[in-house]
Amino acid sequence: MSNKGTPIDPEIIKQLRLKEKLSQEKLSDKSFYENCYISLSTLKRIEKGCLVSNSTLQKLSTLFKVNANFLIKHDKGLQNRHQTTIYWDKISTLPNTHKYKKLLSLCKELQTLLHQNLQDKQLNSIFHHHIK
Repeated sequence: MSNKGTPIDPEIIKQLRLKEKLSQEKLSDKSFYENCYISLSTLKRIEKGCLVSNSTLQKLSTLFKVNANFLIKHDKGLQNRHQTTIYWDKISTLPNTHKYKKLLSLCKELQTLLHQNLQDKQLNSIFHHHIK
């Protein structure tokens, strides 16, 4: 982070805003009532990809109830290599070996934790999951 500001991912901000079904103007209003005011013009600049101050980064973090690190723009190449999809329905088809038993156990534990925390906004901003 430099004196010029922090690069945040404008797509994440837009997705979080749309998830709450808010226009930029309504989000600015909401920020006022939650004591972390962000002006409409600042929100427009943020969604265009402009750098933000540490103060604005913290306000966004508070407003969306996510860790500030989640909002920071990271190298897209690295992000793409770390995206994983779990096909829950296929887990039970794994061979009955020690290696797969351990993986099965970890996946079941993760699935249980996700089920238990479906209402957690911070988790839902990280895990875009659909569990039946």
